[in-house]
Amino acid sequence: MFVSRKEGQAAFITYHRPIAESIEAFRACGDANACEESRIRLDRWLHGANKIQAVTLIRQYSHLNLADAKHAVDHCLASSKVLVNTKGVASAKQLVHELAKIGFIGAVTYRKFNSDSGPTNDR
Repeated sequence: MFVSRKEGQAAFITYHRPIAESIEAFRACGDANACEESRIRLDRWLHGANKIQAVTLIRQYSHLNLADAKHAVDHCLASSKVLVNTKGVASAKQLVHELAKIGFIGAVTYRKFNSDSGPTNDR
């Protein structure tokens, strides 16, 4: 069982993965049993962010073409949150890491687990 210090919310967690992953999932979306998706959410950018390198990285880790990758970066620069599907969960994690190096802040998205019907796409 997992109990959040902040909200006091209790949740049963799976024993099929390390507890650190369950805690990370809870912090990301409020569900300790959520699973990482092969998608990232670009949240914001920092002063001096490298737009050209961001487009290159997005193209490298996703299936987006040049125009779509540029469109995603432009939306992020316009303060919109952008979802980018990647080639896999490992690619999503690496893309978030590489984008952070050049001034773009993002996160891997999670698929919440609904105990009635299985995984759902929420965050």
